[in-house]
Amino acid sequence: MAANTNAVFLLTPKTGFTITSTSAVTSFDGTDANVKLLFTASATFGSKIEDVYWQYTGSTGANSPNIRFWINNGSTVATAANNSYLMEFNIPNVTVSQMAVNSPGSVGLMWRANLILPVSYRLYVATTAAITNGIAVTAVGGDY
Repeated sequence: MAANTNAVFLLTPKTGFTITSTSAVTSFDGTDANVKLLFTASATFGSKIEDVYWQYTGSTGANSPNIRFWINNGSTVATAANNSYLMEFNIPNVTVSQMAVNSPGSVGLMWRANLILPVSYRLYVATTAAITNGIAVTAVGGDY
């Protein structure tokens, strides 16, 4: 079988977004009820997630959570065998201010994902500590 000799580009821009639960998710299998759907790949040719951003929606309180990501094969997320634990990042404690900029760039809150998802696969997200407010998470990419 010959290799693909043509360049493949994203056809349709796509953004997925959610706000994480305020409850802790301590499992690594992605089956917790508080895991949130962030992005669903195209049912035709799949998708690519270029970047993932997150931003505080309020103060984190005393807890410094991690933000975890799972890839799901397009089937029920409640079955551990359908999920693959992808990675996690630590989110520092913050007290959100209405008078100062709460910039994700100032504390490095961005993931250069470059993640290709097969047809109908999904990306899920959660935080690992109970926090006062959820974290707004946005995935930017497109469908093939």
